[in-house]
Parts: sequence; structure tokens; C-alpha cells
Amino acid sequence: MFFPSPKLAIALPILATQAFANSNDIEMLASRIEALRTSYETRLAALEEQLNRMKLEQRKQAATPNQIRANAFNPEIGAVLQGSYAAFTDSQSSLPGFALAEEAHRMSDGFSLGETELNFDASVDNLFRAHATLGIHSHEGEDEFAMEEAYIDTLPGILTRGTNLRMGRMLPDFGYLNEHHRHTDAFIDRPLPYRAFLGSAWHDDGIQLSRVFGGENFTEVGIGAFRGDSWPFGGASGNGAQARSAFLRFGGHRGQKLNYRLGTSWLEGDTTERLSNEDNLAFVGDLNLFGLDLRLSYAPTGNAFQKEWTFTAEYLKREETGTYEDFALATGAQWVDNQDEGWYAQTTYKFQPRWRLGARYSRLKPSTYPITLAGTELNALGHEPESISAMLDFENSHFSRIRLQFNHEKLQSGNTDDQILIQYTMSIGAHPAHSF
Repeated sequence: MFFPSPKLAIALPILATQAFANSNDIEMLASRIEALRTSYETRLAALEEQLNRMKLEQRKQAATPNQIRANAFNPEIGAVLQGSYAAFTDSQSSLPGFALAEEAHRMSDGFSLGETELNFDASVDNLFRAHATLGIHSHEGEDEFAMEEAYIDTLPGILTRGTNLRMGRMLPDFGYLNEHHRHTDAFIDRPLPYRAFLGSAWHDDGIQLSRVFGGENFTEVGIGAFRGDSWPFGGASGNGAQARSAFLRFGGHRGQKLNYRLGTSWLEGDTTERLSNEDNLAFVGDLNLFGLDLRLSYAPTGNAFQKEWTFTAEYLKREETGTYEDFALATGAQWVDNQDEGWYAQTTYKFQPRWRLGARYSRLKPSTYPITLAGTELNALGHEPESISAMLDFENSHFSRIRLQFNHEKLQSGNTDDQILIQYTMSIGAHPAHSF
């Protein structure tokens, strides 16, 4: 049966009016109607044939679910290249009041290759997908290789829709920034709370289960169990899960212009020996880390590619109960029961499709340590470290970006460090979309 399209339904009365106005055009009108009918019936038949082919292919795949075409084994391979230049006015880079992982220190001065990422993604079969990230960076003139991520995700078919199980080495979901790779950040360096509490980013081996409840707005919940052998933990024996995590998120949109996400995260575990500050400082005890995060994105015109304003803020609170020991000063193990806090807020504004401005402020509030540790780097002398950043970047495409950044930091009592940072980020090969 022929069903006229809306365009045809509108055209018919117009053509009919013209025909009645001039009886000589009746034959021409009939010819046009027949041409339109033939055209639409031909297109409808082609669509029905395409639908039948798709149904047939679907039945074949359902009949042989474990068969995979040969080219499906080819992984998606990509690389991210990041080079930088940095200049500092202060030769000191320590952060008094906090034990620091190696990755938490500021970037190298002068020219640097930065960090190169090699990414591999592929569907294993109809039930699993795998991902691996190999990081390459220079440290004291030597190129170091590290397997940053190597995990598998379940695909729909094992668990209920919206539920995901991730196993392996990963950047677990904690706060807003932790799950993101550094090249997706809005600034070259991480804010102070991430540097002090998470060593810039927390990687760990383990398992994470999450569930998204959809709709116009969404809710996501997740829990995880991990080995606990990387910062902020250490010294894992391999027996059981030394670190545990949980998170809860809400998100959605208001019209076509505003998107939002609000989350809370929790991380806790114990460590038999966490080394820091060039392996001169050791912590043994329990750690709890609590976080709140907020993310807003607003497109004034409804098109985020043209203009977009973003706002991101996080608050972190850490509790450490155990002992600290400074090997260089031979302090012996000293009991501590600390509560540290930190927060940051940042905003960016895309004023042209390729240009963006940004500003960020971050601050830390360290604990007061016992007098027996007064001479160590854990003594902040009552100072609360803070940092102010401003940046301008040019993103020619989703694959290339050049960024200029200025930092004004007061990390130590009586010291100020003004920093000029320049960075390029280039992605080649397969490049998955970034998270909101």
C-alpha cells in the first residue's frame, strides 16, 4: 500500500489548484503524481530490502554467538604525544606538610618529552572488551616504561544492562579527575589536593563493579576492591583486598544548554609500608579519603562546539592513623592521628571554536604533627599551601592542542614560585571520546 509523505500531501493541493485554473495542465499533473508515486515506492522497496538483510545478519550472529570475524581481533591502536617547556623562579619543589609520591612533584624544568601514551583497545568477543595503556616518560635522563592500565570490561550479555564489571589495573572511579587521563585535563598539572593525597593519580590492581540507572537524568553507583600496592597505599602482601572504594553520582541536563554532575567518593585501606620523599619517609597504618565533586557545563548557544563554559570543583579530606618515620633524621616510628583537607575550583571558557581560557585555584590545610617530627618535611610551619593558575589553549581539532599556562604558587612559608608552562598534546591513531 502507498502512503504519501508529508511533502507529497502538501504538494497535491497546490498542484490540484493549478490544474483547475488551467484545464490544459491536467495531463501534466497526472504525470507528476505518477512520477512521485513511483519514486516513493522504489525508495520504500529499497528500505524494506535493507531491513530484511539486517534481520538475516542478526539471526546468523545469534545462531553463532562465539564466532568472530577475523578483522575483529585487530586492536584499535593510538598514541598520545605530550611535550613541554617549563621555567620556575624557585628552585625548591617540595610541599611541606605532606608526604609526596614521585609523580606528585612539579614537572621538569626546561624542555621535556613529557609522557607518551600507547593505547590498545579491542573487543575480545561478544562478552568482553579489553584496554591497555603503556606510559613512557623520562626521569633523570632515563626513559621509563610503566603499564598504567590493563583491564577488561564486561559487555551487555553477562550482567544486566547498565551494569559493568572491570577487572585488572585501572584508574578507579574516585572524584572527578582520577579516572581521566592527564592529556584530557583542562590544565597542564594537577591541582594541589590530587598531588598531595593521590600522587596526582591513583592506579591500582583490582576489581570494580558499577551500575548506571538511566532516564532523562542518571544515577551511578559503584564499589571496588584493590590490591593496595600503589600510592596512597603500599606494601601490599597480595592476601586479600588491602584497599576498598565506593562512589555515588547524580547527573543530567537542563534543556540543551546546561549539563551537570554531582558526586561523592570514599577510599579506605591500610598499608604496611608506604615510602615517599625519595624513600626517606615511611608511613604504616590506616587511611581514609573522602571526596565531593561538582561538574557544570553550559553552552550559551546550545552548541558546545562554538561556545562553552565549564566549572569543576572538588573537596578532599584525608584521615591517617598510624606511624611516620623519617629515615634520614632517624626519628623512629612516631604515632600520628591526622586530618588533612584540600580543595580546588577551576573554570574554562571557550570563546571561539578553537580557543579557550581557564583559571584555577587550589589550597591545602595540613595537619599539625607531633614535636618529634618537627624537623621533617611533614612540618608546614603553620603554612597552608596554595596555587593560582591561568591558561590559554588552542585546539585545532580533537587530536591536537597547544597550551600556555602560568602558575603562582606559595607552597612553603616565605617562598613564592612563578611558573611558565608550555605544552603540546597530539593524538594519533584510534582515539576514544573523552568522558564528561
